Amino acid sequence: MSKKKYDLTISILASNRKDTLPKTLNSIRPLLDNVSSELIIVDTGCDEELLAFIRQYTDKIVKFEWCKDFSKARNAGLERAQGDWFMFIDDDEWFEDVTEIVQFFNSDEKDKYGYAKYIVRNYTNPEGTNWGDSVAGRMFKILNGTKFMDAIHERPVNIAGPTKQFMSYAHHYGYAYKSAEEQRAHYERNIVLLREQIKKAPGLVRHYGHLAQEYCAAKEYDKVIECAVLGMENADMANEENRKDISVLYAMMVWSLTNQKKYAEACELGLKYMDERYCTDLCRFAMYEYMALCAYMMKKYRESLEYVDRYFYYKEYFEERPDEKCAQNNILIMEADTYDNVQKTALMGVNATAMLEEEDAFFRYAGIANIDIRGFTEPEQAMENIVSMMRNTDRMAKWSVLAGKLLKADGVAAPFLRAIMELKERDLQGYYKLADIMAMTDSGNGYVVYLRIISARDDVYTDRLERLYASAVEKITDLVNLDSEFFTIAKDKDIDLGAMVEGSSLGKWMNSIDMWIETVRVRELIEKKQLFDSVLKAGSPHMRYFDMALVEALLVRKKLAGITPESLTAELSDYAKTVMDFYGRIY
Repeated sequence: MSKKKYDLTISILASNRKDTLPKTLNSIRPLLDNVSSELIIVDTGCDEELLAFIRQYTDKIVKFEWCKDFSKARNAGLERAQGDWFMFIDDDEWFEDVTEIVQFFNSDEKDKYGYAKYIVRNYTNPEGTNWGDSVAGRMFKILNGTKFMDAIHERPVNIAGPTKQFMSYAHHYGYAYKSAEEQRAHYERNIVLLREQIKKAPGLVRHYGHLAQEYCAAKEYDKVIECAVLGMENADMANEENRKDISVLYAMMVWSLTNQKKYAEACELGLKYMDERYCTDLCRFAMYEYMALCAYMMKKYRESLEYVDRYFYYKEYFEERPDEKCAQNNILIMEADTYDNVQKTALMGVNATAMLEEEDAFFRYAGIANIDIRGFTEPEQAMENIVSMMRNTDRMAKWSVLAGKLLKADGVAAPFLRAIMELKERDLQGYYKLADIMAMTDSGNGYVVYLRIISARDDVYTDRLERLYASAVEKITDLVNLDSEFFTIAKDKDIDLGAMVEGSSLGKWMNSIDMWIETVRVRELIEKKQLFDSVLKAGSPHMRYFDMALVEALLVRKKLAGITPESLTAELSDYAKTVMDFYGRIY
């Protein structure tokens, strides 16, 4: 084979994407400037304005009339290539940094390989906040007979040589749909092309995998399963390519059953597939994530934790063996170790260890999840178990950090604090220990301020307590709902809580009294009256409003049996005088 004119040909399919093609071209500029290379644009529908922009980068523009066949479009660029190597990229993706690739082509290393892969970061929303990384083979040496095959999800054939794995990645927004209609149109186009490919090559697994992937994106889980089963039945396992790709169908089957909430079936099938001859470790890695969720949802917490442990075993295994991961990788298996998947699986470990009350494992997975503990499947029970672990811990400082995160997590703070409150009724010493832990957090939550007061109850000097009480009066909207200890500590330490309350908003106090008094029993009303008598001044507006609300509550709750019209009239008259006296003083 004769020596080519360039080391590298870069070919781009351009379809008039004016918002992204400039980013694509700008990202490869260092390659064009620093590597012996050429750029070929295969024009599948650009207008004159965009073509004028493209000519600033290259005059090698191949006009191609779109015929719903990506391989033909790729081959149009490949046939004109004058480089030893060929790289193909689309006009909706662009590199973050190509320094590594520039160095590769400016060294002898390029002569040692025949194929190269880089990472494609596939975004699923236009804002670019959700993504998954996959490894894509987009560079190869051009040999006699090298060409692209398949109308969709095209692939190069007749290539040879060891594979180079680049850590460079390209941003890809092809799956970041701007509307449901755009997503549906993309889906319907691909479905038609993939079904045609299956008709042409019914024994090739990769086509079933791509079709199942489209059904996955559309959340048509029954069709995913039907497609996967058909692919397994028709697979020609004498084909080496099929022996690698069959794992894709295993993973998609388990994933689909998981999404259909067929948890027992998903776990059973996952274990079965793991014993199959051609199941790859990368496939096991992915399936353990799904199975951890399934086992947890069946309340098999020990089994769920075992699957989480296996998932992280494989994560470390592939981190230490990147070449092996590269060899097993198939673009159809979503990367099991994307940031989102790692976080979700670590969170499942947090869930399972909370239910099992295993502190060491809990901290391990909370650490992996950056202690961003959201999405507890059973928050009430999980928080009770977490409180139980905190009650028995020797690692109070470590728990305080985690408790601070719990208080900031959506949907978790309320059940967490409820679990702490309920602990006081059955284990006072454990409750005091939790108060000491919570006192070390940086939370400004009103109830946490109260717990800091409980923690500081034995302070010899009262300066800190006075500041805490002032903060409590400011931040806690329902002071009246706090238990007697809040008031007795103030009394024992000679803290003028009454002055603090009387200096606070009367409206906030009235609202808290109104909300509290509707739900408590008569005995609690009397007890609270005794507490307030010892704290608040008798003539203060705050105390008089409480007295008025108390009279009303007692009057409403009295049984009418045995009450004469005269006595009822007298009590109503007394109540009316109380109300008029209160509002008369205000207005």
